[in-house]
Amino acid sequence: MKILLTGATSFTGMHFIETLYEKGHSITVTCRQHKEMYTGLYEQRLRRLQNKVRIVYNAPQGSDEFLRTIAQVKPEIFGWHGAYTTNYRSPSFDLIKAYQSDTTDLLTTLQSLR
Repeated sequence: MKILLTGATSFTGMHFIETLYEKGHSITVTCRQHKEMYTGLYEQRLRRLQNKVRIVYNAPQGSDEFLRTIAQVKPEIFGWHGAYTTNYRSPSFDLIKAYQSDTTDLLTTLQSLR
């Protein structure tokens, strides 16, 4: 099955991908930033996955690259696991920015997936 997933750098996202890969699925993941922006634990997780999936960098939700990836992959399953979580434990977490980031061009994304 062809699967497109966001949120690959998270702990659960990485494990979702590894389980799906073990089951024989073809997986593409989108990442919000350029490859060089992923450091530390996030870089380690992506390295762990790099031979199991196709990784598309600089493809945040709603971007042209994100929508092109949907058109190219034609996923049978879309796992919308990624979310804006920068500083999410802080009382100053920017909920509005998170909402805007996670729903950018939502209608076009849903139409593309349909």
